[in-house]
Amino acid sequence: MDYMIRGNLKNRPIRFFVISAKDTIEKMRQIHEAMPNASACAGRSLMATALIGYTMKNDDDIVTTILNCDGEIGKVTCTANNKGQVKCDIINPKTNIYLNELGKLDVKKVVGNGTLRVIKDIGLREPYVGETDIVSGEIAQDYTYYFAMSEQTPSVVSLGVLVDKDKFDIMYAGGLIIQLLPGNTEEDIEYLEEKVSHLKYMTTLLSEGKTPEDIIKEIFNDEEIEITDKQDVVYFCNCSREKIEKVVIALGKKELEDIIATDHKITLKCHFCGKEYTLSEEELNNLLKEA
Repeated sequence: MDYMIRGNLKNRPIRFFVISAKDTIEKMRQIHEAMPNASACAGRSLMATALIGYTMKNDDDIVTTILNCDGEIGKVTCTANNKGQVKCDIINPKTNIYLNELGKLDVKKVVGNGTLRVIKDIGLREPYVGETDIVSGEIAQDYTYYFAMSEQTPSVVSLGVLVDKDKFDIMYAGGLIIQLLPGNTEEDIEYLEEKVSHLKYMTTLLSEGKTPEDIIKEIFNDEEIEITDKQDVVYFCNCSREKIEKVVIALGKKELEDIIATDHKITLKCHFCGKEYTLSEEELNNLLKEA
């Protein structure tokens, strides 16, 4: 079962969030029939989004992250809440396979340049929106940069997705976010930098059988760690026929009349989960009355 933990250090203003999400990222890959580089890119961003969602207080709070890129993948949109429910849309999941000089998937090759936008809907009149440039294309560094520049929160972000070279399925997926809280000192900063300086690749830790609890203990001493919560993670789409009907109504009266006259029905596919909804001519005529 995929899950994440959160907690803090007992005697320092440092908090942490750690996720293990192999099955969730595999489901994402299957839905989008994603190629390896796209799986690694979207998988990393989806886990970062899940961890950000885990920081939110209310059940109705939603975070949406958008990687808007000029590379092959185009755009990756992820959403999450604080209950561990996540979903993802990939504009072009059929990216080519590129390897870097170390023989690992070259994610930045399919990302290119662009922006990372984070939208937090926390029940206020207007959602909070932060946006920064994509500075790396390797995703973890881009979220690190976002936290520093948009939220003024010094953070360590590590994200990893290991894809099977032959079958393209997900072997391991996990990540973490460690953040310095207000009131931190230069000593706290140096302490954190020293602790994470020897951190292994996330997929290496997971391949060694490490759990989220084990991973945070790889960084900090047992006696200083306080784990405060554990949350299951699941790929979940809340699309429905009612929501699809609202989309169709939004097309407007003229376009609806054209669809009825020409095709007599319409089939729409959810970008997040792939589920198809077909509305009959009778249903379209009923919606036409509302348009």
